Amino acid sequence: MKSNDIEFQQKWYQETLASLDQNAEVKMIIVSCHHAPFTNSKIVGSSKPVQKQFVPLFLSTNKCRLFITGHAHAFEHFIHSGKDFFVIGGGGGIHQPLNAEHKDIQSDYKPQFHFLMITPTAKVLHIQSISLRDDFSGFERKDILDLQLDFSTEK
Repeated sequence: MKSNDIEFQQKWYQETLASLDQNAEVKMIIVSCHHAPFTNSKIVGSSKPVQKQFVPLFLSTNKCRLFITGHAHAFEHFIHSGKDFFVIGGGGGIHQPLNAEHKDIQSDYKPQFHFLMITPTAKVLHIQSISLRDDFSGFERKDILDLQLDFSTEK
């Protein structure tokens, strides 16, 4: 992107997060982009531009709790500064070999084809992984995480 497009995007991102963070009706903010700020993929690696342009505002915004990306063909779950980061690149590409640079708290779960199902309730955001069985006979659900909804706007 050209520098003026990046500036426009950053201004929009900052203003949008601030507006959502101040809105009492909003209980949690999920941020998503294609390239992963953190991944152990040996093929694509962590995205420095995403680390620079998106992660600092995400981390500094109280209601931001979940950051979902793809690009790396893997299922990874990281916690950085107390917030959850998922890589859900399981749309059909062959799994990429992984390093162990970042601590992946789902290191024992590596489905081939998968997606997330996120279900909000009054008190939690319930996250499941839906994956194709190895024998292609159907799908399996795995409970991944329940994020408590924080109803306060204080940091």
